Amino acid sequence: MIKQLAILITMTTAALLAQPATVWAQSYVELQDAKKATGVDEKSGGTVALKSRFMDLSGNWSSLKEFFFEDRPVFLSMNYADCPQLCQNQLRILAEKFNEAEMVPGKDFEFISISLDPREADIRTREVKQNFSRLLTGEADSDGIHFLVGKKADIDAVANSIGFKYVYVPSAGHYSHAPLCVALTAEGKISRYIHGLAIEASQLEESMKIAQTGEVAEESVSMFAYACLLFGVNPGQYTKNLLGLMKIAGVATVILIGACVIPFWFRAPPAAKSKSEEIATMDADHAAVSFKEKESNA
Repeated sequence: MIKQLAILITMTTAALLAQPATVWAQSYVELQDAKKATGVDEKSGGTVALKSRFMDLSGNWSSLKEFFFEDRPVFLSMNYADCPQLCQNQLRILAEKFNEAEMVPGKDFEFISISLDPREADIRTREVKQNFSRLLTGEADSDGIHFLVGKKADIDAVANSIGFKYVYVPSAGHYSHAPLCVALTAEGKISRYIHGLAIEASQLEESMKIAQTGEVAEESVSMFAYACLLFGVNPGQYTKNLLGLMKIAGVATVILIGACVIPFWFRAPPAAKSKSEEIATMDADHAAVSFKEKESNA
C-alpha cells in the first residue's frame, strides 16, 4: 500500500513540477518574440495619423488633429497607466526637463500622451495626468496637456504613422515598447525623434524650436534606450515562475513526508499480553536461566 502511494505521489509531483517549467519556457519565448517586435522605425518628415479619434478626460471623442494649434508644436509620447516602470520614469524625466528649459505646456507647446492600452480606465488615465501635471512648474496650462485613450485601431494607426513598434505580452500582462517622444509641427509633420530617458533640457528646447519653424531636424536625439518589460521587468516575471515552482516543490515534499509518517500514526499498537501469558513468559525465561546455571556448574 505504501509503495503504491509513493508511486502515485511521485507521478503527481512530476506533473506539478512540469507545469510551471512549461509556463516559464512559454514566458521566455514570448519575451524574446516581444524583443524582436519592439522598436522604432523613424519616419521623419512623415505625418502623424491626424484622423485617428481619441477620448479625452472629459469623455469627448475628437480627432487627433483637434489637439493641434497653429501657433505651437506638439510633443507626442505613447505610454499607458499600468506600465511597470518605464512610462512613469519617462513622463517624470520629460516634466523635469520641461521645467529646466522653462518650456510651458499650453503656452509654448502641446503635450499629448496616447495610451497603448485600449482597455485603460479613465480613472487611471486621470491619475497619470495629475501626477505629470504636479511635476510641472511655472504657468503650465492643464488644457495644453492631453492624456488620451482610444480604440486599438486608432492607437495602431498613430503608432504605425510614427514607426512606433510595440507588442502586448500575455504571460506578463504588459506591453513591450521603447521610450519615445516625438516632436511634431503644428501641421502634424514628424520633425524630430527623441529616444531614451537620458534627455537633456537643451535637446527638448532645440526640438521645439525646430518644430516651430515647420522644419525637420537633421538628426534624432538618440540616447541609450531600453524597452519596457524587456529591461528590469523580465527577472520579476521569471522570479514569479521560480517562486511558483518552489512552492509546488515544497507542497510535494510535505505530501511525500506525510505519506511515509502517517501510516505509522494509524498503525494499530501491539496487543497487550494477558496476566497468565506474562507469568508463563517469565517462568520460561526463569527456567532457561536455571538450565544455563546448572550447565555451567557441571
